[in-house]
Formats: sequence, C-alpha cells, structure tokens
Amino acid sequence: MSDSVTHKTIADGATGTVPAASTALAAADDAARHYANRSRSDSTWRAYEADWRQFISWCADTGSTPLPASAQTAARFLAIQASPCPKRPRGLAPATLKRRLAAIRLMHLGAELPSPHIAPEVNEVLRGIVNAHRDTAGQQKRPLLDEDICRMVDTLNGNTLRALRDRAVLLLGFAGARRSLRWMSTIWSKEPMGYW
Repeated sequence: MSDSVTHKTIADGATGTVPAASTALAAADDAARHYANRSRSDSTWRAYEADWRQFISWCADTGSTPLPASAQTAARFLAIQASPCPKRPRGLAPATLKRRLAAIRLMHLGAELPSPHIAPEVNEVLRGIVNAHRDTAGQQKRPLLDEDICRMVDTLNGNTLRALRDRAVLLLGFAGARRSLRWMSTIWSKEPMGYW
C-alpha cells in the first residue's frame, strides 16, 4: 500500500475506482471529484500534505508503519512532536498537533482504512499535551492602570509635534480601551509623514 496518499487520492475515493459505465456517471464522478477537492482550502490541503510528510518521515525514522498506523504510533508521534527540542523549546502547539492528527485521519479515510485518531490512547495523549501546554503558557501581563498611563504621559515632555502626537495616541488608546499594542505600533511605524 502506498504511503503517498494526497487529497487527490481522497477525492478519487469519493467517486470509487471502478470506471464509469456511461457518460452520465463519468460526469457525476468528475463533479464529485471536483467538490471533494474543494472541501478544504488549498492552504489547508498543503498543510495536511506537509503534516502527512512529517508523519511518514517520523515513521520511517522509527520503523513504524504510517498506513495503516496503529493508535500507539499516532500517540507516540504526537508526544514526540509536543516535546521540547533545541529547534522548538516549547514543542509544537496543540493546534498544530490537532491539524497533524486531522491529516493522519484524512489520509486513513482516503485509503479506506480505520483511523487511529479515535483511539482512547490518542485522545488521552492529546488531552495531556493540551493541559501541559496550558500550564506552561506565558503569564498574563497585568493591565495598565490610570497611574501607569499618567506616568507614561508625564515622561513625554516637550511641546514638539512628536511629543504631542505620542501623548494623544496614549490617551486616545486608553480612553478607547484599546488593548492591543498593534493599534499604537501602526501609528508610530508610519513616521515621518511630513507632519512630525
């Protein structure tokens, strides 16, 4: 069995492998293949294919069978991908691992094989990864208070246009409850506009 299952193979599986006996069935097969290919965006298909290649590579390195993969193989793959390494000190994010598991599931379904994604050990490993990642997530920063904003505005002394602009940006951002630094950074990154 080939390990190079792609979204094209999955789309072909939607129409079967038996040649169509009539023009009407051939047209129906083409339409089904077209819609199966459109079931996900091109970027999602590319991500799934890259995830599948990662899984195949890991399986080759460990002597595991990628298709059909056992639940133990899938659980081990997720665990090692979540583990810290020099390239990824925090390991892969749970969202990335869920997408990799979705790719494994999809390739198994496309090959008409049972997917390991539903096995309890795979779900428990993934749940443990999510919980461990949540525990090591960065600490939430405390919000800026009135006193903090006043201190920031007070440090912007001078009557230059730049100082006036910076004070206005800080005060408007605070008054408008803007919580994102992106708002302020976009304003500051556009200098000089000929006015400052």
